[in-house]
Amino acid sequence: MLRRLCILLPLSVLALSLMPGAALGWGQPDHAVLGLHVVEQFGSVLPAFCTAPDTRNTFIMANYSPDYFVLQGPHYVHLDRNFPIFMIAHAQDSRALAYAYGWGAHQEEDEVGHGRYIIEKGLPHLYKEIVMGTRLMYQGNDTERKMVRSCSSVWDARLINLASKDYVAKYRDLNSSCR
Repeated sequence: MLRRLCILLPLSVLALSLMPGAALGWGQPDHAVLGLHVVEQFGSVLPAFCTAPDTRNTFIMANYSPDYFVLQGPHYVHLDRNFPIFMIAHAQDSRALAYAYGWGAHQEEDEVGHGRYIIEKGLPHLYKEIVMGTRLMYQGNDTERKMVRSCSSVWDARLINLASKDYVAKYRDLNSSCR
């Protein structure tokens, strides 16, 4: 529990500190822009692997990787804030750690954005996310516009797979002991 707090609390503080100036709701490119803002504004307090030249973009772009699971699931990968802890446990290098931290940052951003600014469901929710991405593309500063226009994905299938196996095993065991 303490380990989870040590990892997720700083990400929560960073996400909250970006409100409401950086964005009001998030879509995939918006998460990358928020990751960029976190690195630019709080890089000195982040672990070195989030800001090092060879892993900085991994952290930034991993900020939107969980959204790939929104429609198809499994939903715990996107929603459960314990999931990045399983990723961290399997990280074998600084790139994988940056990826796991970016994943966790996404979940903290969603907690703020979707819990406070975009509370609608379905098409109204999607509409607001599209509007936010469009706003960043046409009204953001030069760095934000460039980020939204040139966003590319990072993906660590090995890390997601191993973390998913551990997650399912742990929570399946917990659920079966409650019966």
